[in-house]
Order: sequence, then structure tokens, then C-alpha cells
Amino acid sequence: NPSAYYVSSYKKTAVGLWTLKNIVGEERFDSAMREYFMTWRFHHPYGEDFFAAFNRAAGASYDWFFQGWFLRTDWVDLRLRRLRSFPLEPTRSGETLASPGAVSDSFRVELSLESRGGIDPPVVVAFRDGAGGEARRTVPREAFSDAAGRVLYRTTLAFEPKSAELDPDLSLP
Repeated sequence: NPSAYYVSSYKKTAVGLWTLKNIVGEERFDSAMREYFMTWRFHHPYGEDFFAAFNRAAGASYDWFFQGWFLRTDWVDLRLRRLRSFPLEPTRSGETLASPGAVSDSFRVELSLESRGGIDPPVVVAFRDGAGGEARRTVPREAFSDAAGRVLYRTTLAFEPKSAELDPDLSLP
């Protein structure tokens, strides 16, 4: 089917590269792409050549993404299952936990996530207090590795969150 070939060859590749750029970061992505272009100019690379060159240039392995997105039919499908928060009990030594910005944290937060698509990228979560306050945390990709699609992410916040939003900047498909 010619129309199916077009969608799976061109649009999926474009969305995959856009997603990879959002995961890796624009500067690192651009640098890796430049190195790939310089290495393979006037040659005929295969997909595996791109994956290896990109990993080398980026300084990390993104095979978990390449395998799922380009070689299988996996997709990104993350779901927020539950948000819970608890007042943080003071430590016995008198130390306080602090968020970025040196504000003492007073709530322990548990976020239950589910990944149903087979690709488990790092994901930004925006926690909101209902009065305009917001704090962001990134759930690392490694949190999903042994969780069989479900993960319980724990963090601390300076306020009690009333809501949480996955990928607030819409950087994942």
C-alpha cells in the first residue's frame, strides 16, 4: 500500500527525530546530527549507522528509543494513575530537605505512572498547588526499567500539590 509506506517512512521518521530532540535537548541533538552528517557525507548509511553515530556523538545510548521507535512499532503512551501527598515529618537530626531554590520541602509526594506503549522516555511532571504555584520534576527513564510498565515516583515539594500534569510542554508525541 503506497500511502501506508509514505506515512510510516516519512511522518514517523519526522516525529521520531522531533521526539528525540526533545529528549536529548536541542544543543546536544544538533551537535550529534552535525557529526553524523559530516561522518556519513558522500556515503550510503543504513539506519544502524545513524543509531551508532548518534549514540557516539551524543555520549549516551539511545538504543532504547531507536529500537522501539524505528525498528519495532512501539510508541510513547504514559498515564498518570495517582497522585498522593503526605506532610513531611521532621528528621531526627534537624536537617531539612530543600527543593531547587533552597525552599524547605514540607510534603512527600508519590506519583503512580503507567507506560503502555513500550517506549519509556524521561518525562517532566508539573505539580500545581491550585493557587498558581508550580514545581517541576523529571521522572528519569530508568525509573521504568524494572517496573514492568508501572512506576511509583517519589519526590518532595515545598507545597501540597493539588494536581500533576505529565509533559506540560507537550514535548512527547
